[in-house]
Amino acid sequence: MMSRKYGFVRVITVLFTLFFAQNAHAQQAGTMRYNSTAKQYEFYDGSQWYYLGLGLALGSCTQEAQMDYDPLLAVASYKYCNGTNWIRIVGVPTLMPCSGAGTMDYMSNTFMVCNGLLWTNIKGFLSA
Repeated sequence: MMSRKYGFVRVITVLFTLFFAQNAHAQQAGTMRYNSTAKQYEFYDGSQWYYLGLGLALGSCTQEAQMDYDPLLAVASYKYCNGTNWIRIVGVPTLMPCSGAGTMDYMSNTFMVCNGLLWTNIKGFLSA
């Protein structure tokens, strides 16, 4: 039969392992998360957290953190809901061709989105 002391130590060990494993994972380059305080998506580039692109409000929504690819308008990109409005992630088109519209990939310390023709760099400004 397991003693209470042994069981308590085992529970604490498991909790510490989960906590530190989760924090280590969060610090990997390319990690993306929704910042519910700033109401924006951000990613870690290996040294600092950055917001994803500049946001343009498009219309109302209610499901905070929902993200969707929007092929409409001249610059196809992702949009996300900040709890009030859809925010279009705007970036800088590159000269690198791509063919999978809606593909998002982490490369060269930034996130890129393929609009079906060119990759668009959606690395925004430093998060607070």
